[in-house]
Amino acid sequence: MPDIQVATKPSIGSIIRTIIDGSGPLEASEVADAVLASIDPDDYGTYLRELIVSRVSTETGRLRDAVTPPIRKGVSTKQSLIRNEYWPQFLRQKIALPGGYKTLAEATSADLRFIADMRKTQANDLLNKADQFNTLADLMDKAKVTYLEGLDRKAGQSVLEQAA
Repeated sequence: MPDIQVATKPSIGSIIRTIIDGSGPLEASEVADAVLASIDPDDYGTYLRELIVSRVSTETGRLRDAVTPPIRKGVSTKQSLIRNEYWPQFLRQKIALPGGYKTLAEATSADLRFIADMRKTQANDLLNKADQFNTLADLMDKAKVTYLEGLDRKAGQSVLEQAA
């Protein structure tokens, strides 16, 4: 079973959000420079790996979408499509694991659980961000402001601090 380490440092996403939230509008290269300046060089490998794993998951999803066969006319049932096309293509997909890549056909239950945990973490990050946007929208409605910049700074900052 792969070693799963508990994060003791802020995620790269938290660091990026903190810099963006604290600096106002910046160019992407300026944010990148500020992120690098805020990270201890000894931790570069940890953060680079986090970014790569996230990007690999994104690209793997795109590849999976590309190999998922479209439903075609003339195929008698959904089950035959799954049996004859989808399942074999699904098994040929590559997944990124701490030890490298392997196809889903070669995945162990521990590998699948690792991928599932990683996806749940990513999904939770997105759900937390969605909750943050909903909270800000609720505050805007309550304060009767049209644009987010019209919201009281302390109220907005409070929502951002809860997410960090």
